[in-house]
Amino acid sequence: MTPPSSLRLAAALCAAACLAAAAQARAQEDLSLPPSAPAKTNAWGLVGRDGTWVATPRYSYIAGFSEGFARIFLKGKWGFISRRGVVVSEPRFSDADDFHEGLAAAVIDGKTGYVNTDGDWVILPAFDSGWGFSEGLARVSQNRRMGFVDKRGKTVVPFRYPYASHFSGGMARVRQKEKWGFIDAAGNEVVLPSMEGADDFSEGLAGARLNGFWGFLNPEGKWAIGPRFDSQRAFSEGLAAVREGGRWGYVNRNGIMVIEPAFSQAADFSGGRAVAKLGDGWGILNTRGAWTVDPKFDMLLPYSEGRAAAREGDLWGFIDGSGAWAVKPAYEKVFPFAGGLAGVMLNGKWGFIDPSGKTVIKPAYSEVWNFQWARRGKSAGRCDGWPWRAPPIPSSGLARRQGGKPRSRTPPAKAGEWGLGRLARSRLAVIVPMVIRAIIAKSFGGIAAYSRLLRLPGLPER
Repeated sequence: MTPPSSLRLAAALCAAACLAAAAQARAQEDLSLPPSAPAKTNAWGLVGRDGTWVATPRYSYIAGFSEGFARIFLKGKWGFISRRGVVVSEPRFSDADDFHEGLAAAVIDGKTGYVNTDGDWVILPAFDSGWGFSEGLARVSQNRRMGFVDKRGKTVVPFRYPYASHFSGGMARVRQKEKWGFIDAAGNEVVLPSMEGADDFSEGLAGARLNGFWGFLNPEGKWAIGPRFDSQRAFSEGLAAVREGGRWGYVNRNGIMVIEPAFSQAADFSGGRAVAKLGDGWGILNTRGAWTVDPKFDMLLPYSEGRAAAREGDLWGFIDGSGAWAVKPAYEKVFPFAGGLAGVMLNGKWGFIDPSGKTVIKPAYSEVWNFQWARRGKSAGRCDGWPWRAPPIPSSGLARRQGGKPRSRTPPAKAGEWGLGRLARSRLAVIVPMVIRAIIAKSFGGIAAYSRLLRLPGLPER
């Protein structure tokens, strides 16, 4: 399903801070269990912003919240739970996706259909695989070919492509005979499959590769910026990072290089700022290419809610807009701020702090999700490294194959690579380090899901 697809893996972190107060109030209405409530070994539960239980830990896994609901995994089956801790659909599906546009793909008896928030079938299970809805259409597959259906289950785009992406900006990428093109919502091939590579549309332009070089196409399938770059990132705030001669710079929508290539790494602009690396140091640029924070940090993540996670030596802290330490480096790993709190690891355990560095939930947990997390932002954050664009987000979760052979969807993954696969194959395939490695965006509704005693390898070191 779609990193979350069939089982689509994303970088600029955005958090729904405006929802935090309301989410907190909703969560605290149901906080009846004390933090010391007995926990099942290796189990996941839900915790409110003050650290008290909303749902006691009893599940093998809980995914992040999307549209107010999270997937739960228990005894080999998937179900759904609300942010109040109410199970709205008991675990009965062999696989399940997050909710997208009010519906979630779910698998039963080997076939995929779509359920509503009550767990009732809206589109009966009839497909080999299914992904989340985007712009009113969902990718589905039959006999190893992908097409699209609407919310009534009517086929809008026939099953003819070995691979297709979700719709973004009115277009979806499709692949035929190892070449990429684009279709519109009616299934018309706006760009015939002729490109060596293609990216989703962002701000009206999409990256595409031809003859070994990347450029940008407009929605009519014409070159807005001809292919001349070694690599590129999607447009954000009118600028796109591009690489020439081994260095990154930024072009505008007219193809003019407004910030000359000088950086070994460069991220998307967000709020008029972009993280970049010059020499051995990371800093922050403005849209004119001037440093607003000098490149002096060992690692730096984009700003989120007025704070940027920064690493000095082996420890992480947070800087303010001027580049000064707001929270001095003291943590082994961190999440960016989201919903007014940031997850931090201290002595191998996770807790949460506020923007001043005050501990709100003491570090006591082996794994956590953040409280608010944008599910489909332009970037995905990593606590231990650089937040590059994530791989396709599988709708049923993320898995990294480590010797096992989870049933693969499309395309199959090689051992040790990011891949799309059903996570309901085994307990280890569900509770996997890649979930945390990717930190894929999830809308978290003011409640964090975490494991109290989960024994996972944790976040990877660089």
